[in-house]
Amino acid sequence: MTSTNRTQLGTRIALFVIALAATASTAGAQRTTKDTEAIVAGIRALYAETERDLPGYRKVQRELEGWSVDGGTLTGAFDGTQLRKLAAEHIGETWHGTEEHYFRNDSLVFAYVVHHVTGEPMSEQPRATIEHRLYFDAGRLIRRTRIVRPARLQGEHRERDPEVDDVIEGAAVMAACVRAADAAKPCVAPGYDG
Repeated sequence: MTSTNRTQLGTRIALFVIALAATASTAGAQRTTKDTEAIVAGIRALYAETERDLPGYRKVQRELEGWSVDGGTLTGAFDGTQLRKLAAEHIGETWHGTEEHYFRNDSLVFAYVVHHVTGEPMSEQPRATIEHRLYFDAGRLIRRTRIVRPARLQGEHRERDPEVDDVIEGAAVMAACVRAADAAKPCVAPGYDG
């Protein structure tokens, strides 16, 4: 084989490797979308199972301090020793809200956060409701949805949009609170100095 033939063969091999890598990368991206759909479907099944079995779970309650102006309550639901769900109710001056966190093998997989904005102190009648659904896999966000009702307020109330890192940190703190032995001690928000 001449040096020209070797060079041409080397070039062909290099081009083949580049084309193969590009194809694998594209196929990987396509699989990622399918994988995400499968993961979300699994999370939805876990959600349904948890809600179905919730009456039989052991419940632990704590008071919340510093998470909202007027406090709130936290309930942890355990299947044996496994934390399956956290449910927090927050009471603010011009809003009230809920957070529900779902776990698989002690890892956060889904958060459902709802804020009812009243706009008036201590009012029960919401002017707007903002719902967030956050899906996680291996500690990272894989899907997020935001719904605002009424729809005409879609661009408003962005201050109520939770930061992903805050959701993860809050769920971890709340999980530690419901696992703590001292039931009289309130669950204190990160950074709250009372």
